[in-house]
Order: sequence, then C-alpha cells, then structure tokens
Amino acid sequence: MNLFDAHDPYELRAMNPFLPEGTSPERARQVLDGPGRMLEMCRRLPGEDTLEVLRGLYLGDVAAADAKLREIVELLETAAAGSGLVTVVTSDHGEHLGEHRLLGHEFSVRNVLLHVPLVVHGLPGVRPATLDAPVALADVPASLLSWAGAPGPGRPLPTRDDADAGARTLLAAYSDAAPVTPDRARPVIEFNNRKINQKRVWCVDAEPVFGDMATAIRAPHKLIWYQNAPAQLYDLSVDPGEQRDRISERPELAAELARELDVFREAVGWTGEAPAPTR
Repeated sequence: MNLFDAHDPYELRAMNPFLPEGTSPERARQVLDGPGRMLEMCRRLPGEDTLEVLRGLYLGDVAAADAKLREIVELLETAAAGSGLVTVVTSDHGEHLGEHRLLGHEFSVRNVLLHVPLVVHGLPGVRPATLDAPVALADVPASLLSWAGAPGPGRPLPTRDDADAGARTLLAAYSDAAPVTPDRARPVIEFNNRKINQKRVWCVDAEPVFGDMATAIRAPHKLIWYQNAPAQLYDLSVDPGEQRDRISERPELAAELARELDVFREAVGWTGEAPAPTR
C-alpha cells in the first residue's frame, strides 16, 4: 500500500495539533497558497514563522497516514487470522523544511532525507528491539523473499545488532542527469526538470545544490561528495543534523570513503572528477 498523505501539496485539516499555537486557518491557507510555496530556497528561504506552519502541516499529513495505516493493519490482521502476517512500514524519503536552507526533497543526500522510518512487525522468534545497525531500503526485497522462505539475491535486514554491522558502507546519490526514459515519458520528465530548476533560481553557484552528489555512510560517519563543492564529513552519532564538518579532523577516513564513492561513481557512469576530501 502506498500512502501519499505526507507529500506536497500539504492539506489544511480541520484538526491539526501540530500547527503552531494560535495559527488561524487563514494563516495556514496563506502559507499553502503562497506564490513561492516550496520554491523559495537558499537566499529566499521563508522566515521561521512560515517554516513552522509548513512543518505543522507536514506533521498533520504524517498523522493522517498513520491513521490510515492503523486501519490497513487491522484489516490485514483480521484477514490473516493466524497465518503469519509480517508487516513492513517504511518511507521513500524525508523532507527538507528549512534545514540547510532547502525545501522539498531534491538537491540533497542529507540525513533529513535519507534517515527514514523502517518498522518490521510479526517475524516469528524475533524479540521487539530498536537496532542501531545501518540498513538500506535496497535490503527490503531480499528480506521479504527470505522471510517468505524463498531466498533471493541481496542482503536481508538484520534481526539483531550484529557485531560487524558498523563496518558496512551504505551509498546514496542525487543526480541532475536526465534518466533514460521511453519517448512517451519525456514530456513528464521535461516538465519535472523545469519545475526542479525553478526551485534553484534563488540559489548561487557556491551553494551545494547543483550537479551530482553522493554519500557514503559507514556508521557513525558520513561523507558527502559534491560535483561542484568541497566534500564534507559528519559524525552522525553526535551530529545527526549535519551541522559540523569534521573532514579536517579525519582526513584518512574521508579519503577512504571517497575511494568507495569513486568506485560507485564509476559504476553508475559519473565520469567527473571528485574534489579532494580536504578543507
């Protein structure tokens, strides 16, 4: 089931406890219908009062999705009736709502986009727990096959904190390159590209929102490589908001992660040179 509630455009709901106290429906509607809604980033980022309203509207949509999810799970549990129902709940991405002077979910491989919910329920013999092991959404298909008794290619999700889980490197990327698509899809892609470029009209070349970008995460450290800006290194265990660049403190680690990204970039056909991971 694909629940689309927590997605722009957000909805003005009759009841929304997440809006700032005293926010009138007129004010919320003004934010939703403003001419620059979700477009004014970088130098034109809205003020904190507007961002707080956007965050409240977003959380209201998340709560609406949660309510639907409860109904779906209750229906499934009734239909399954002891047949071993396993439920997996996750998300494709997060949403920038002012963090790093961005709005939406483009131009970024930041933690706010990549660190999404992933909840598994109903696995027999597995105790309830929150795992610290780094995992990827790419592991979910292999996991579903494995749990159904039909192992396939890929790495199933861990059901406990494995001793070597921290050594794994996760990779993610964002690219401006146009995807290879059927002719019938090109008008949609061209429209989306125009809309995406419109979002960056208030950004300057020095801001890391143009070109390709990729990240290598070897918990707790994360290297972000930019095609048009210096690389950055963060320690997510103490800085999940990615506010303090530590690349000058750990140049050897940054270089090691950069080499893994070089292999990745070559595999996906990115031929531009990576800036050296130094300050």
